[in-house]
Amino acid sequence: MRLKGWDTREGRALAAMCAAACGAGTADTSVHDDLDWPDFLALADRHKVAPLLGHLVGGDRSPRVPEQVREDLTRAFQLSTFRALGQVSVLDRILAAFAAGGISAISLKGVSLAARYYPALGARYSGDLDVLVAQGQIAPAGEILRDLSCRQISTRTHRELRPGEDDVGFEHHQMFISPEGHAIELHYSLHPNDALLPSDLQEWARGGSVTQICGRSVSVLPDHVLFAYLCAHGARHQWKRLQWLCDLAMLATRSSPADRGQWVANAKRLGLWPVVLQTQSMAEVFLGSSLGEEFRARRTSLRLGFLTHRAGQAIRGDLGPYPEKSTGRADIALRLYRLLLAPSLRYVLSEIGRTGSAMLARARGLSSGCILFLP
Repeated sequence: MRLKGWDTREGRALAAMCAAACGAGTADTSVHDDLDWPDFLALADRHKVAPLLGHLVGGDRSPRVPEQVREDLTRAFQLSTFRALGQVSVLDRILAAFAAGGISAISLKGVSLAARYYPALGARYSGDLDVLVAQGQIAPAGEILRDLSCRQISTRTHRELRPGEDDVGFEHHQMFISPEGHAIELHYSLHPNDALLPSDLQEWARGGSVTQICGRSVSVLPDHVLFAYLCAHGARHQWKRLQWLCDLAMLATRSSPADRGQWVANAKRLGLWPVVLQTQSMAEVFLGSSLGEEFRARRTSLRLGFLTHRAGQAIRGDLGPYPEKSTGRADIALRLYRLLLAPSLRYVLSEIGRTGSAMLARARGLSSGCILFLP
């Protein structure tokens, strides 16, 4: 499949270099001649893959790029490393305080994903710290963060909340800013609709999934849950970043066929198999590689092809900003459209039930938790 608009020399070069950095392909140095390098760097920055490419061009198998571009990408990698080290320090302080308060917590994405699957901590750009706690512990966890001098901000307006002021309308996470200026998202579920991606911290903790970050042991999601989460997260946010496909490519290329078979079984159990197929199609289009033979299936569905095309438009930036705060008739149409693209009848029914409760409680329509590009 080829998506109109992405097929430019700069786009092909970026995709080839990302595939090489993920171990999913080999960068073609011939395509890098006479590129519009400022456009290439802007594209790499928009898709948050400049640090990854910075690590690539610093290696022994570096593709041919101009020296100034190499310096810019290397600087992006160095800045990302510096930022990641600061986030690790904040994460360590938060997890230690949670443990002292009897709160179990898991690190999502960010530095834990980089430490586990990327070739270097700074090779993955991390904009914030995502920490998952049980829903019943969101209030005491928030109090601990405030005791650590973290400032809470509104998840909708990003305005700092006054002492005692509630974050009205937050759905599956709260937002804080550490004294050092790092953003923290405190999650109590993996998705606004918990029926789609149910969270079971006790089961995951018993599984003992941990990763080492700068000598510290940090609890993380099991791989089969992480794979489903990354697929759903990318689809929910319209695949606006090539970085999210790189995350999945890193995960897939560093796993065994048996592992990937478990991921497939879990995705089908959750009703997310169409999402996985869409993710596989996106990886083939943009990275030129498969996430694994386990994810191959007949993808002749017109709807799946249309959704992959729409997601391709989003990753190129053709669709504009994510319209999750639309209102009025456009809001109703958008929300109905999202429901029509739900992955399973179970999801539709649970979303309708959740929406009914939300409407009775807050007199509002479907929340922005629906997944726009799920077939």
